[in-house]
This record gives sequence, structure tokens and C-alpha cells, in this order.
Amino acid sequence: MATETVTHTQAGLAAAAVKDAMKHLSVNIDLNKVGEREARKLMSAEHKALGYRPPPGSLAAAAQSAAAKHPNPPEAEDIDLLKKAAVADASKVSQERGAWRFHQRDCCSRWFKHGRTNAKLIMSEEHKALGFRPPPGSLAADAQSAAAKHPDAAGVDAAKLKEAALMDAARIAEQRDLAIPVRSNSLDKKQTKVVQSIEQKVLSSDASLKDTLASNAQSANDSTTIE
Repeated sequence: MATETVTHTQAGLAAAAVKDAMKHLSVNIDLNKVGEREARKLMSAEHKALGYRPPPGSLAAAAQSAAAKHPNPPEAEDIDLLKKAAVADASKVSQERGAWRFHQRDCCSRWFKHGRTNAKLIMSEEHKALGFRPPPGSLAADAQSAAAKHPDAAGVDAAKLKEAALMDAARIAEQRDLAIPVRSNSLDKKQTKVVQSIEQKVLSSDASLKDTLASNAQSANDSTTIE
């Protein structure tokens, strides 16, 4: 049975969703089964997820070192499993670097030379998510600085900009310790949809996992509807 709905900012919900999803991103692979072909596949998948070459200490880097010792192992690791592991490790690397939702902010910088239209939308969305004006160093502040240099730059898909703004707001909420604990049975349907959207993006093909914040919130909502 759902309890009384608690007020959360969108940024707080997004931060909670990302943290919860991270707990479920754990894919174990056997590096003894990783040869040159497998290492290339893993490097490619993690590079794509991050938006830049995986750094030292990443799973992709470890796979390359392992492959140098046994380029053609007698038994190779499953490619689909390697791809899942690559996405999971990319998410962890990005969280450690403060770049939530993988390379979202870097990607935004490459999408456009922010114009006034883009900057206004990002500022509005990030302000709404945080509940206060985005600070210096935020995606919204960066967009405004860029817009001053080329105000008439072409617009970008609004959905992508809104997603980027929400995820940057989540990053700020987490860094400033603004997110209050989120209980699955305290979320209404609208809040549950926000959490589901974020966790699906982070978990990718593993979005159907059970016992996530999103799945538990959905179950709580369903039980309330039945009652």
C-alpha cells in the first residue's frame, strides 16, 4: 500500500534514480576468456557509451592488457555479455568523473554552438528541476555563455536538451547533497515515470531488472490502483 506522497524535486528524483540504477550495474566477465577480438569489441562498446576513449583503470583497458597475454584464448567470452559489461563500466567511470548519464554534457557541447533558443530552454528546464537558478559550472550556465558568442545558432531537438538539463540538475543535486531519501512507496504516478525514464536510460538493456526503485514504485502504484 502506498504511503503519503512526498514532495521531491525532479533533480532529486533523477539523482536517486541514477544512484539506484548504479547498484544494479554489475556484469562479471572472465578476462582469461578475452582475446584481441573480444578486447576490440569491449573497447568499442565502452568508447561509444562514454563518448571518449576509456581511461586507464577501465574495464576496456584491463581487457586490452589481458588480451596481450592471450590474443587467441581457447574459449572466448560471450560478445553480448562483453557489451553489457562495457556499458556498466562506462556508467561507473562516468559517475566517478561526475559526468552522469555517460557523456551527456560533453555530447551537448558537440551538439551545438548554443544559441539563445537552446540556452533559454536549458536554463528553464534545469531551473525547474533544481528549484533554484542553475549555478556557475552548470550546463545551463555554460549554454548561456556560449549563446553570447553565437546567439543565432540553430536549435537542437528539445527532448535531448531537456534530458541533458535534467541529468545535469541531478549531478548538482547529488554534489550538493540536496536529494532527500526516496522511498518507492512514496512516489506518485508522475514521479514514478521520471524515475523509470532515468533508470531505463542508465540500465539500457537491463531496464527490466526487478527490485529497482522504479519497479518497486510501479508495484506500489499498481497495488494502490487495485485497492
